[in-house]
Amino acid sequence: MEQQVLCVRRTTFEERLGGIPLGLTVDADTLTAFQEVVRSAGEFRPRPALEKDPTYLQVIVQGLVTDGTSVLALFRKSRKPQTGRFVETRHNAQIALSSGGHVEPVEARSGDVLRAALERELSEELIFTPVPPRSALLPLGLVCNAAPDASLFHRVHIGVVFLVSVPGAVRLPEGSDEFEHIELAGRDRLQKLLPRMEGWGRILADAILGGRLSLDIPETVVARKRT
Repeated sequence: MEQQVLCVRRTTFEERLGGIPLGLTVDADTLTAFQEVVRSAGEFRPRPALEKDPTYLQVIVQGLVTDGTSVLALFRKSRKPQTGRFVETRHNAQIALSSGGHVEPVEARSGDVLRAALERELSEELIFTPVPPRSALLPLGLVCNAAPDASLFHRVHIGVVFLVSVPGAVRLPEGSDEFEHIELAGRDRLQKLLPRMEGWGRILADAILGGRLSLDIPETVVARKRT
């Protein structure tokens, strides 16, 4: 059975957001409007068809995992296509700066589909000790490369980025088929890793290094971690 994923018509985003926000957008009003569009106009469609259809944007949830000073870098494996299963190979051997993925129909029952999807994706890709609660997943902004002249891959995705504070330890699950290893990277390390990063990772790293994106963990989250 084909994977069903959440998407929104590109024209709907254009009409209700005043255009497609490119690069990193941290404007609170735009982020709120994006979340409302997803709630009211989102629909689930087969992923294989959507990967070839730029009239829709697939909604991707992304978790920027941080301890407040460093950010988690995830080193991807080189993967091979598989029959009957969609395997992402376009970012082989590159470095991601966020963990996440698509929103699936199982999240439709949740009152907060984006956080619910991110919770699921984080639990599939990483092991936290302890596990961060849903309330600690804080929306930061949007990331998108879907310009009209961009490659087809970039024209069919838009990401919503959440800050995920490391509550303790974080590691890869045994036998991860997606990542070779992970590490918390400070500013100097981020600068060195930049040439190997995938597109959205480079956008996020540039924003962190340039001071546009703060890794500060809100005091409410810090207090929750202490209790």
